[in-house]
Amino acid sequence: DDEVISRVKPYIADFDEVVRFTAIEGLGSRDPAKIGDLMIDALVRPEEESGRIRRTIVEVLERRKVPLGARAAQVTAMLTGPLAEDFKVEAGVVKKK
Repeated sequence: DDEVISRVKPYIADFDEVVRFTAIEGLGSRDPAKIGDLMIDALVRPEEESGRIRRTIVEVLERRKVPLGARAAQVTAMLTGPLAEDFKVEAGVVKKK
């Protein structure tokens, strides 16, 4: 896991949306404790404007039950618009409504 994560990590912030999507999906099957900060960093990244990418990240956080820890408030703040209709943060993880 560690080697795959370290190799894919730079692509989460790539300029190409398809590359970012593929990197996020690729990391989505890895150990939740190891991908949590990467996913949250990508979600709150000011340069990230793609709703598709944000939704994909939130779906990974929810599906893998990634523990949000002290960053739960950051994730909650990003759940706006359509994401707020479908997801919520409860008990330190993202859940579907």
